[in-house]
Amino acid sequence: MQVTVLASGSKGNSVYIELDGVRLLIDAGISAARITKALRANEIDPQTIDAILLTHEHIDHVRGLKTLSKQYHLPILATRGTLAGIDGGSRVCGGYALYLRGFLRW
Repeated sequence: MQVTVLASGSKGNSVYIELDGVRLLIDAGISAARITKALRANEIDPQTIDAILLTHEHIDHVRGLKTLSKQYHLPILATRGTLAGIDGGSRVCGGYALYLRGFLRW
């Protein structure tokens, strides 16, 4: 298991997690450029990420979401309520959003 904190705090949150070959970005609360730079600084290729998992819709968790999702064609995993809180949920990522019931279970 690899856990890499890319940003943490009121100005933005983003964490990279890899487990058994699954690569997730938990939240995208800083700009897509900063996330990409932080990933590469940790020798992680952004194109290898499988999805972005959102914890909730506050700006310090979604700031770079749209750009990052579009740039790398990343699906977004979130509850219906979280996605609805971002532009009404319908324009978040052009069809890549996956609604989850409750919490993602491994």
